[in-house]
Amino acid sequence: MRVRWQPLAEWAGFQVVWFVCALGAAQGRNLPGAVAATLFIGAVLATTRSPAREGIAILSSGVVGLIAESALVATEFVRFAAPWPSQSLAPAWIVALWLAFGATLSAMASLLGRSFFVKASITGFLAGPLAYWGGERLGALAIVAAAPLAYLTIGLIWAVALPALLLFRLRVLR
Repeated sequence: MRVRWQPLAEWAGFQVVWFVCALGAAQGRNLPGAVAATLFIGAVLATTRSPAREGIAILSSGVVGLIAESALVATEFVRFAAPWPSQSLAPAWIVALWLAFGATLSAMASLLGRSFFVKASITGFLAGPLAYWGGERLGALAIVAAAPLAYLTIGLIWAVALPALLLFRLRVLR
């Protein structure tokens, strides 16, 4: 059963996962982020009324993340630390982070309200590049392309990905 404090707890838990993923990657390690994401996702699934629905939302976020991050790697906009399993794909730690992000979609939907599309686009456009900037400062990634172009591209990816994931979760996974 969803309680009032749950969206805040999910947001705080995701922030912990973000730091564990970024700091682990900065040390060349994928495992800490994968473990943190798995524990977080397990906690979210254990407290939801609809674990199957949430599981599909989580997996869809992971697929979007794998595609988006692999595109950033392929276009040489971003180079990730701890690039396992391949130099040409998104690393495991960033996909784990996207999976964990998928576990926050329900909380995000409740925070943004019914008319979420524009708010989600703006939030994605601003928060996406900010997260990459923070990750770069921690040593988890490097912006390889010209910074303004790279951050604009990241912002556009997130301006599309966040509302699309929310729309999928809210409308398709009824």
